[in-house]
Formats: sequence, structure tokens, C-alpha cells
Amino acid sequence: MNVYEALNAMSDLSGKLVTIEAIFVMKGDVGYVVSSKDDIETRGKAIYLDVPELKKILLAKVPAFGGGLYSYCNEAVIEGVLIAKANDAFSSALVEVRQLDVYVCGERMVAIP
Repeated sequence: MNVYEALNAMSDLSGKLVTIEAIFVMKGDVGYVVSSKDDIETRGKAIYLDVPELKKILLAKVPAFGGGLYSYCNEAVIEGVLIAKANDAFSSALVEVRQLDVYVCGERMVAIP
């Protein structure tokens, strides 16, 4: 499923393991997924990735973009538990992330596990 579908089905999916195909974004130390690059700055349409030291994990395994606002803005597949998250920026999050595959130039790179 994509981010849009997951957000629309939050009442049914909250607390459940889901697999999402999305655009993975890392801006500063904040990682999240969106349905398309058009939504990259619309955090209301994004799902936060609640993974300790996510940036460190990624930098060790996946080449980052250089010289821009975003370290990553790539197609990805993420598996984790979807939860409602009440904070200023994001309304939902993926926790207990079991899989994060990031695609760089069409090549699959496994960041998690």
C-alpha cells in the first residue's frame, strides 16, 4: 500500500504491521515517507519513521544526496507497525520498523534489518 492508503485506513490499521511503498525522505535528522515527491514538504500527508539513530544507520549503508536540504528522497519499501502520533509535525508514525529498503538509481539497498 502507499502512504495515502495507509493514512486513510488509520482506524483499521493502527497498531498493525504494514508494508508501505513510498518516497523516503530524510531532512536533517527527521525521516518520513510520503506518497509522492509533490508531498515532500506536506508533513500532514507523511508518516514519520520512529527509528533510533535512523540517519546513522542509513549513512552506513545507503549513499546520501549531497549539498541539499534532503539527505534522502528515494523510492523505498518500509515494513513496521503503524500508529497514530499526536505531535506538531506528524499525525502518524511507523514504529518497530523491520524493513527499510531504499532504491538508489534503481538499485535496492537494504538499510534495515
